[in-house]
Amino acid sequence: MEKWKSLGLLQKALLVLLALSTLVFSVLYALIGRQTGIQYGDGFLRFSQTENGKTYSGRAKGQDLVFTVAPDQSVTCRWGDVTHGPYTVIYDDTAVPRDSQLAGVLTGVEVWEGNTRLFRGGWAGERFSALVAEDGGPVHDSSHASAGAAPSVGIILRLSAGPALVSRGAVEFYLVGLFVTAAAVVSILFADALFRWDLRFRIRDPEGAEPSEWELLGRSFGQIALTVLAIVCYALSLSGLS
Repeated sequence: MEKWKSLGLLQKALLVLLALSTLVFSVLYALIGRQTGIQYGDGFLRFSQTENGKTYSGRAKGQDLVFTVAPDQSVTCRWGDVTHGPYTVIYDDTAVPRDSQLAGVLTGVEVWEGNTRLFRGGWAGERFSALVAEDGGPVHDSSHASAGAAPSVGIILRLSAGPALVSRGAVEFYLVGLFVTAAAVVSILFADALFRWDLRFRIRDPEGAEPSEWELLGRSFGQIALTVLAIVCYALSLSGLS
C-alpha cells in the first residue's frame, strides 16, 4: 500500500491499464485460441463437426461464408444468399499428365459440379496447391474465391481432402506481451531501486543520489513505451494463426 501511495498519477494509471489489458486480452485469447479452422485468403474459417458433415464458416467480403463437406466428401459453398455446388472430387490416376515435370508428385483428380466436369488433371496437394491440367498446361487457380463467385477448384480439393487445421491466435505474441507487462510493472514499482543499482557501478554513494528531472522524464517515456508494446503484442496475439 505504501508503494502504491508513493507512485505518481501516471504510474498508477499505467499499472491499472496493464492489469486491465492483461485481464481482457487473456480472456479473449482463451476464447479465440480454442477456435480451430483454416486460413482463407486474409480471413479465417472456423471448423466444426455437425450431423451433416464438417463445416468451415466465417465472414468474407462482408458476407457470411460457409463450406460444408458431407460424409461422402462432396463440398457445398454458401456465400451470403447464394449456394454453389455440391462439388464432387473423383481420384483417377490416369488424369495425371505424364509429360509434366511434376508427374511424380501429382495426384490425379476430377472435380465435378453435378454433371459438369470443372477440372481433370493433377493436384500437388494442400501444401503446394499446384494444379496441372490433363493436357499438361498449368492452371492458375486461387486458393480462395472472389466475392460472390463460385469457389475455386483449389479450395474444393483442399476441403474435400481434409485440410490441416490451425488455431486462431498466436501464442508467441501473447507470451511476449506477458513478459513485456512484467518488465513494465517492475520498471514502475522499482524505478528508484533500479536507478540506484545502475549507479552502484559508477559512483561511491548510490543510495544518496537523487534522480534529475531528465531521469524522471526518461523513466516515464520508457514506462509508457513498455505499456504500449505490451498492448500491441496482446492485440497481435489475437490476429495471428498457429
